[in-house]
Amino acid sequence: FRSNNAMWRPVLAALDWIRSKVDDGCRYVPPHAVPVDEVIPARWRSSVIDEEGRVNRISYELCVLAQLRDRIRSKEIWVAGADRYRNPDDDLPKDFDARREAYYTGLNLTADARAFSSAIREELAQELLLLNANIPRNDKVRLLWRGENRISLTPFKPLPEPRGLTSIKTEIGQRWPMTGLLDVLKEAALDTGLLEAFETSASRVALPKTALDQRLLLCLYGLGTNAGLKRIAGATPDVSYEELLHVHRRFVHAAALKEACARVANATLAIRNAAVWG
Repeated sequence: FRSNNAMWRPVLAALDWIRSKVDDGCRYVPPHAVPVDEVIPARWRSSVIDEEGRVNRISYELCVLAQLRDRIRSKEIWVAGADRYRNPDDDLPKDFDARREAYYTGLNLTADARAFSSAIREELAQELLLLNANIPRNDKVRLLWRGENRISLTPFKPLPEPRGLTSIKTEIGQRWPMTGLLDVLKEAALDTGLLEAFETSASRVALPKTALDQRLLLCLYGLGTNAGLKRIAGATPDVSYEELLHVHRRFVHAAALKEACARVANATLAIRNAAVWG
């Protein structure tokens, strides 16, 4: 963890202290022994510091981790080697310091931080006044007196189905009137090789590939349609529930499913008609 803002360096110091005391079994520590200033917010103090002025280790660690989470989300603290939570300076152009005014002008922004925040404050105040004036006359909005969500919005009525979508459904129904989902899944597996993404968690595979592919398709079909493995096994004479359950436990896991979905998505994007979809 790193930070370019000196205000949040105490959080990093608190992390270093927690790391150094991992093997220490002490439950309470004196406040002068741990970083407290700029680390413990006011709402946490009663939970972290007891009536005798001692710091509760467990509550202190939770408080520091909560602070770390919030600061990482706002990029006040960043993670070395990360992508989403990388150094915020890497988000700026390399010549930002030299061409700062040009970039602000291109974005139609002022370089004066006070003027920028004042404009946002005025806009928020105006929008709140507008909201306050419009809510009483809006029959789609209700204010509730209890519950977590005090503003209730009436859902919009669904729009009519586009004529183009109706034509597509009609054409598909004429070309493939009796095609089942299992057939579609099998063809997708043949075209994309998605079944190759499912590797066993065991040390070896004794099943022939043909039998394994069949059971994988049946497992995916049963899970994807929510029919369940027992019902699929009952409708398939040559495969038992125990055999499907074994394949499910050994081959079907989150990483394999993500890889299979990626293969289908990539294959779909590869054959799309650029004249229609761009």
